[in-house]
Order: sequence, then structure tokens, then C-alpha cells
Amino acid sequence: MARTRINSTGSFAKRRYPRKPSGGSEKPKEDTSGTRRRWTLGNTRYGVAEVLLAACAFIALLAAADGLANSGEIYRGVKVAGVSVGGKTPEEASRVVGERLASDAPEEVRMTGAGADLTFDAEELGIGFALGPTIEKAYEVGRTGGVGARISERLRASVGAVDVDADTEYRADVARGAIADLAAELDREPGNAEISLSGNRAEVQEGREGYRIDQAATLQNLQVALGNLEEEARIAGGVVEPEVSTQRAEIAATNINLALEEPLVLRSGDQSWELAPGELASALSVTNGGSNLNLEIEAEQLRQLVPEMYEALQTEPRDAGFTFVDEAVEVVPAQPGQQVAENRLIEELNAGLFEGRHEFEVPVNEGRQPELTTEKAESLKPTELLGKFRTNYETIEDEDGSRTYNLGIAADAIDEAVLAPGEIFSVNDTVAQLDYKEAKVFQEGLIQYAEGGGLCQVASTLYVAAVQAGLEVVERHQHYAMLEYIKPGFDSTVWFGDAYGNGELDSRFKNNTDAYVLLREWVDDDGHMYAEVWGQPTGREVELRSEMVDHTNSSATWVTYKTVKENGEVVEEREAYTDTYRSLGQNEHNDNPYGFDPTWE
Repeated sequence: MARTRINSTGSFAKRRYPRKPSGGSEKPKEDTSGTRRRWTLGNTRYGVAEVLLAACAFIALLAAADGLANSGEIYRGVKVAGVSVGGKTPEEASRVVGERLASDAPEEVRMTGAGADLTFDAEELGIGFALGPTIEKAYEVGRTGGVGARISERLRASVGAVDVDADTEYRADVARGAIADLAAELDREPGNAEISLSGNRAEVQEGREGYRIDQAATLQNLQVALGNLEEEARIAGGVVEPEVSTQRAEIAATNINLALEEPLVLRSGDQSWELAPGELASALSVTNGGSNLNLEIEAEQLRQLVPEMYEALQTEPRDAGFTFVDEAVEVVPAQPGQQVAENRLIEELNAGLFEGRHEFEVPVNEGRQPELTTEKAESLKPTELLGKFRTNYETIEDEDGSRTYNLGIAADAIDEAVLAPGEIFSVNDTVAQLDYKEAKVFQEGLIQYAEGGGLCQVASTLYVAAVQAGLEVVERHQHYAMLEYIKPGFDSTVWFGDAYGNGELDSRFKNNTDAYVLLREWVDDDGHMYAEVWGQPTGREVELRSEMVDHTNSSATWVTYKTVKENGEVVEEREAYTDTYRSLGQNEHNDNPYGFDPTWE
């Protein structure tokens, strides 16, 4: 038989309990005054307060008398773990209760419930009882608190309604460990119902219930059973429902199937895009939203399914521009950017698709605004011809028309180019990527054939027009030799350099006005190339003139002068730069190396 340890912790030897008086009490003395006192409410000598005080004193006196009568003994009717200890001294009660606990203590305690059976051996669990504190609690019944509380406890005890639990001791760590092991074995997580898509149909995978032991409540049940000397305690726990029930999943599946009954049609004006049910299914997202399943169209998937819709409805902003019409510059209106209002579209799809709608208008938002608006362009548009120049392209022989072809495509690339205030124009950046033919060029001091022959005439003609318009020259290079089509000092050569850009020569100028500038350049059938610069009036006029200051049989030096007028008055007249031109060497394209004529006209 398992041993049950009776712990006498809290020995009563440490407390002195009052002894019950051995003799009778003395009789009260008789009142010999001969005066009989009458206590009435109407007595003018004693009021209600005095009567209540007297009653309370009387009750206290009775309580004290009762306490004196039961001094050193537990009040009658009090029990400990079902054992009557009323009228006994604490020492007597301790002996009686100890014997009862020793005989009735269970050898083992079983814990049942949830399909499990857990048995604890009393000795293994270390079950014991703290008799000292238990008997002390029994003795205190009716002796603590106010007068009313003490009397109430004594009355309850008199009818057997006070049963003090025995303070139980056991190895809680052993019990907790066993209960935790049981929980690890019995606990199971619930399984949410799920939806799977097969083709264009939604199917439901049923959810399942879980179970979880309440370890704290189970331990409490064990403790109560031990205190009541019971051999069985209940395992506390309960079913855990899944967050997403099968019923919720079935509702969601019905909505998905409703959305996939027909193709999805997206419209914008007279354009439309269609998604088959199977394609739409690939864009559906089903997520756990607590007790519900959230059905959504994923924006990223939609973009991948209808990229052509986004391409058609999503445009970048276009700045206002300028064009030359009927000898005047007109404004090309700006166009704001546009983009699909994706968030709004997704909201509308999610709200309507799962209710059976299958056609939707695609909402669009106004995107980024252009930097140059139509209104601003109107106020800054070029209105006046500021500078112009022409050169004769027939002065150079062009047997197969390759040079004239090169002049034409380069001029077209420059024509109607627009410069904002402060912007720099580069001839090379504008014309370098064109597909040129081979024509005559100056290269390494010789006349040779190379792709792009003729571009120097394009650059030089535009250069003079830009100078006359008063624009700031940023980069200019002279030619190796004098040219037939332009006066020395007025030329500006260009060269793209090698494959890595080494040796590049460019012709660049800056719009130093407060308004936009429009460039014009074209090849005319009259044998001339024309260049014009349009802008807003600046009151400035610029003239170039050049003269030869030195020459030999193989070279000539020219000085170019610049005169600037503002509102008709000369404000600047100076030497701009000096150029020295050399004669070309003899080869198959030039059989007269000494044909240099310094008297160019």
C-alpha cells in the first residue's frame, strides 16, 4: 500500500489556546435599590441610540460568553475533510484528522477525460497534508472578523455547513510535467477549410476540429481531488474550432464559381480586352481573413494577363511643342500623362466579379503633368526671325547625289529643333546616328570620300544663323582648308571622331534668351541650303565680317570681327577669332596641290 505522508507542519505547541473554565460562573448580584427601571422608546431619559448601543453591547457580551464557554476547543459543527472536529481541542482534532487522512488517502489518483487516462502513484507524486495549518484554520472558524461575522460562522458551523479542506502538499513539478506530456500527445491543431482551383472551378477541402488541454485547469482539478481525498480528477480541455469553417469555404467557392462562369471583359471607350475563365482563375487570390476567406484579384497577375491594356491606356506626359506653319511658329498643345487607376479597378473587380458581373469599364487617372504646358508655351513661343543664312551646295561637284542626300537628312534632323532658355544645342548629338552615304570630306589634309560628307556645310550654315540671332557660341572649329561654299571665318566644322569618340569636333551654341528658340534648316531646289533661328525679339543684332591679314603659297590667315547692336546702337565691336587655312595635298581627288587661291570671294 502506498505510503501517505502526514505533515504536522505548524505544530500547535507553538500556540497557546485558552482553557475552558473548570467551575461554574458566579450569579449576578441582585439589585437591592428597590427601584424598578422601565425601558421604553418614549422614555425621555433614554433615546434610540442608547438602546442600540445597549443591544450591541449585549450581543458582544453573549459572543464573549460563548467564546469563553468554548475556549480552547473548535466550535461545534466544524469539519475538516469531512471529519467532525467540533468540541475538540486542536491537539485532539489533529490526531483524529491525521488518522483519517492516513487511512483514507488514495494510493493513486487517476485523471480521465478527452479519451485519456493518466494515473499518479501517491508516493511518486509525494502526496502529503499540512495538518498544523489545516487545524488552525478550523480553530479560527467563528473567532476572526467582526462580531457579526463570527456569529454567522458559528451558526453555519452549528448546522454542519463548515467543512475545512485539508491543505494538500504534493510535487507540483511532477504533476505539471506529466500533464505537459499528456498535452503534447493529445493536443492537435485545427485545420482550416481550403479552396483549390481545378481549371475554372473551385473545390472545397473540408476543415477539421482541433483539441487543446487546459493544463492550468487540469492541475487545479488534481489539487482539488487531493484535498477531498478523491481518487479521480478530470482532465480539462476542449475542442478548438478552425478559423475557416467548411461552411465558409463553401460560400467562398460558390462566389468564385460565379465569377468564373463567363469571360471577364474590360472596356475603355471603343477598346476592349477579354480574359477567359481559366485565365481569370490564375489571377484569383484566396487568403485567410480570420473567420472568412478573402477573394481578390491580384494586380500583378492582371498586369501580366492584359499588358496590352496597360500599354494602350498608360501614356507619358508630352510637353507642348512648336512647329512652323505658313511662315509662322505655332504651338503644339501639351498632353498630360495617363495611367490605369489600378487600385480603383481592382476594388471594382473584387466588388462585382463575385456577385456575377463580368463587364467593367477601366478607370484611368491623369498621370504626370508636362513640364512645358500649352499656356507656358504660348507665352514663350518664338515669334520672330532672329537670324538667317544660306550657302550654295552646288559649288562642290556631286556626281551621284550622295553629298546632297547627306545634306538633306541632316537638315531634316535639325529642322524644327526647339531650345529651352539656357539649353545648349549640339550638331553632333542631333545628326550623328543617321545613315549617311560616302561623299567628299577633308581628312588628314586631303580630299577623301567618307560617310557623312557634306555635314560641315550643314553645321556652318546653321552656325552663322545662330551667331546672327545673338546666341552664345559654345564650341566652334575651323576647317583645314578654305571652302568654296562659305567665306573663311564663317565656317564651323564637325567630326564624329573614331569609334571611341577620340578626336570629335562639334558645333554647339546656347539659347541665352528668356524664351524658346526654334531652329530651321532645309535644302532647297534652288541650289542653296538655308538656316533660320526663330525666337522672341531681343533688340539685339549681330554681324560677322572677316578679312585676310596674311598669306603664303600654302596658307592664309583670316581675322573675323563681331559687331553687336542693341536697339540699333552699337554696343560691342571686336575681333572674335583668327583662323589659318592650309592648302590640300595632291591625291586622286585633288591633282593641283598648289591651286590655293587666297583671294576667296
